[in-house]
Amino acid sequence: VEAHRILKPQGGTLWIAEVESRLPEGGAAAFARGLDGLFRCTKIDTSNNVFVLFEFDRVQGGSLGKFRQLKPCLYKRR
Repeated sequence: VEAHRILKPQGGTLWIAEVESRLPEGGAAAFARGLDGLFRCTKIDTSNNVFVLFEFDRVQGGSLGKFRQLKPCLYKRR
């Protein structure tokens, strides 16, 4: 919500690099759909083994809708 508030109404771009293990069930597409009311996903890069890179454009006059919360990242105990 804060990113939507501070980005320019036209031409505002949001880049997110998220750890793949923190994405909700359904993966990258489900995460992108969770931001549908505020941003439009323009690019998803899954070429990295650890991170998924997202690029979103700001939707003018958007609303939060159904934002999904990320699950915590679980690390292997060594």
